[in-house]
Parts: sequence; C-alpha cells; structure tokens
Amino acid sequence: MIEYTLNRKKVKNINLRVKRDGSVVVSANPKVPVEYINKFVSSKEEWIIKSIEKFREIEDKRRVEKGKIQILGEIYKLEDISIGEDKIDKWIREKARLEFHQSIKRMLPLLKEYNIKAPTFKIRKMKTRWGSCIKNKNSITLNMELIKYPREVIDYVVLHELVHFVHFDHSKNFYNLLEGLMPDWKERRESL
Repeated sequence: MIEYTLNRKKVKNINLRVKRDGSVVVSANPKVPVEYINKFVSSKEEWIIKSIEKFREIEDKRRVEKGKIQILGEIYKLEDISIGEDKIDKWIREKARLEFHQSIKRMLPLLKEYNIKAPTFKIRKMKTRWGSCIKNKNSITLNMELIKYPREVIDYVVLHELVHFVHFDHSKNFYNLLEGLMPDWKERRESL
C-alpha cells in the first residue's frame, strides 16, 4: 500500500507526483471517488517505487561528509582549502559567481544570431529550480547548488535559461533550439 497526500483541485486528470523527499502527492477533481484514485495509485506502484529509489540514490550522492565540500563535481576536504571554515560560504559563493559568469560567456555565442545581450545574473538558494529567467529584465537567476556539478552541467542550465530569451515557454520550438545547440542536453540534465 502506497501512502499519499490527496489534494482536491479543479483538474481534468489525476496528477501524481513523487517529491524529492519520497512523499507521493496526488491531485484530483473533487468528483473523482477515492476508490478510483486508490486503484490509479496502485497501478503506478512500480513507477512510484523506482522514483523514490532514484531520489534516494541522488540524495546519497549529494550528501557530502562533514568537513568536505563539493565543487564542480569534485569533493574537497576543507583542510585542503587554505581558508577558515567561517569564510567557506563566502568563498563558495564567489567561486559560483565566477563559474556562472564564465558559463554565460561560453554559452551566449551559441545564440549570437538572436542578438541576445549578456544578461545580468543572480545566485540564490532555490529548492525546486536550477535556474529561472526574467526576459523583460534581461536577467537570469541560478541556483547556488549548481556549483557542486561539473561545468558541462552548469553550461546546460545556463543555456536552458538563455534559450528562454528566444522561446519563453517550454514549447517544441524551445526544445528544438536547445537540441540544435546542445545535442547531449538530456545526458547533462540526468546529473541533476
């Protein structure tokens, strides 16, 4: 039996989501009987279990032992970094700022035919997104956690956000352009 949280909403279909923490959330129209929803969830049991296991594996990879940090896919002992522990967050943020800036410089030329100006960017800790784009402000925001990943993964997220300056939605045109500029984007995204 799979335990889940049921949200009653005016939706057309039953929506099922497995969250990073392993919890299962179902959204369904108030008119749909609970028995029907239970059968639906049961029919997705194998997929739900695989999803929960996948999130656990990802979380295990992310979890870094105390006294260590992960930068650009590499794990470092704090003792190998010649700054005090009290300054480590500031150092990581500065490292992220430099790496994200370099990534924008690498990815922007791929879109030169669209005359996109170099955007301003912010770094934030975000729970559910790797990046976001505000087209009318020519600005992108990147998740601080990205600095843990290799440069090719950072480049994927940056390019994804830059493509939004051409196609603001996640339409077929958006993905066609992304695919044309970075054919292996799906493999890069898998790391996230």
